[in-house]
Amino acid sequence: IIKLAEGGEAPEKRKLLTFVDARQDAALQAGHFNDFIRIGKIRAAIYKALKNSGEPMTFTNVGDRVFRALNLPTIVYTKPNEDGTPRHLSPIMQKKVDNVLKDFLTSLIFDDLAGNWTVMLPNLEECAMVNIDYEYLHDQIFGTTEVERFYDIPELDGMTDDDKFEFLTQVLDYFRHQL
Repeated sequence: IIKLAEGGEAPEKRKLLTFVDARQDAALQAGHFNDFIRIGKIRAAIYKALKNSGEPMTFTNVGDRVFRALNLPTIVYTKPNEDGTPRHLSPIMQKKVDNVLKDFLTSLIFDDLAGNWTVMLPNLEECAMVNIDYEYLHDQIFGTTEVERFYDIPELDGMTDDDKFEFLTQVLDYFRHQL
């Protein structure tokens, strides 16, 4: 398909053909292909959001940043009027609709990180394209005041700060991946 595009072939003439011996297999293959396309689009939007902002994303702003990076016209994600014309929303309704899409995008992103897709495709973290950090963990371990540091976890007594950081990061990663 890429070669056809590079060769100037019109988009409607670029086709991907697969051959299967049963309708059920064809439906399954089509579903996997659709999942693959959806994952690719979401990951491209994450990349664009990171590239545009230059700042780390957090779980609280990832949906908003990806939404802005997609820069979708409202008509793409709203139901048209019955006659097929684009629906015009009041500013309040537009904000509500945008927030629903942001929440949906956030759930897709977290599903990807959790590996909840139906196709066998490593998530961004497994591909080393995204690094998940725990905000404030470093400060809690390496902090210089009693307020900043963990002092009340007896199981961590005797460990160096580097060992505490590694241990707690692994525990949090385990919870994040398994729960």
